[in-house]
Amino acid sequence: MVSFALRRSGFALGTAVFLAACASPKADEPPCSAGTEEPLINAATEESYLGLAAAELRAIVPIVDGAEPGGPLCTGAFVATDWVVTAAHCLQIDPAEVIVSTEQTPALFVPVLESVPHPLLDVALMRVDLSDAEIAADEIAPLGVARPTTFEVATGVVVELAGFGLTEAGDTRELRFLAEPIVTVEDESVVVDGFGANGACVGDSGGPLLARGPDGAPLIVGVLTAGAATCVDRDRYVRLDTLGDWIEQTTGSLVPADNACGGIAPEGRCLYGSALFCEGTTLVAQACAGETSCGWDESQAGFRCVRATDDPCRGVDSVGACRNDVALSCNAGVLEKNTCTCGHTCRIDGKTGGPHCTE
Repeated sequence: MVSFALRRSGFALGTAVFLAACASPKADEPPCSAGTEEPLINAATEESYLGLAAAELRAIVPIVDGAEPGGPLCTGAFVATDWVVTAAHCLQIDPAEVIVSTEQTPALFVPVLESVPHPLLDVALMRVDLSDAEIAADEIAPLGVARPTTFEVATGVVVELAGFGLTEAGDTRELRFLAEPIVTVEDESVVVDGFGANGACVGDSGGPLLARGPDGAPLIVGVLTAGAATCVDRDRYVRLDTLGDWIEQTTGSLVPADNACGGIAPEGRCLYGSALFCEGTTLVAQACAGETSCGWDESQAGFRCVRATDDPCRGVDSVGACRNDVALSCNAGVLEKNTCTCGHTCRIDGKTGGPHCTE
């Protein structure tokens, strides 16, 4: 892995400089620029896996140099109305500004007033004052911070990467998303894997690793600290679920925002042991327990907590899952299967979080 630390002289516009920042890939691995012009390599331009609402998406922000907005770049996320979490190595950007968007204004540059690095880990908090920018409180919904009681960090769990990293074509910086599985869990970090197809790259440093809690709340599981030289393999995130007390010592008590439906429809989804669905304009979460698990409920025509024996889709929702090299998805209560053959393996599609067969 290489750190995505910033180099002030390494962000001139142009492909050659961008590739130099990624380090030399192995001969049989594609460079950062191969086949794409997206910040997160082979990523989605629209968030879909977690179904986040617009105000939640606006909580994810680029961090730029106030004296050189087109220069060094990191990614961060609001965890409170005046605090952004990112990687500590992003404090090399000085003076730093976060770019905040609203429904009316696509880019407001807000100065960072104070930075608080963690004493040991590659995590930092940046304080800003949105009131000076006249940004309404409901324009940005700060994201929650995972806790051991709200999210189980485990191998195989699919989470979502987000970042504003530089494109290979120039300085177009747009928020992109990837769904990837956790493959390694350590005391202070987690590793996700793009299996040679996708991953984070330069400028995504400090970006959030996202999931949802049992109550449906969007959570930040970690912040990006280092990644593969190829930008299409393994990326390491510093865990935040073990740092909640340190964060609140700086920010004060974190108040969860109201959960909006976002991209979650009335049919619902099965995510992290809960059934999530929209009622009117409110996101409802059923944390399935006891003899129930999330599955297709014929009476509700959607995904709810049901007994396993009553679920025709065996715990698979409309997005789907990989099981023993079989790509599964549930279509209105019908379990659809695609068995991977001819040496192909079932992997998660980074853009959708759904299963597909690949070499």
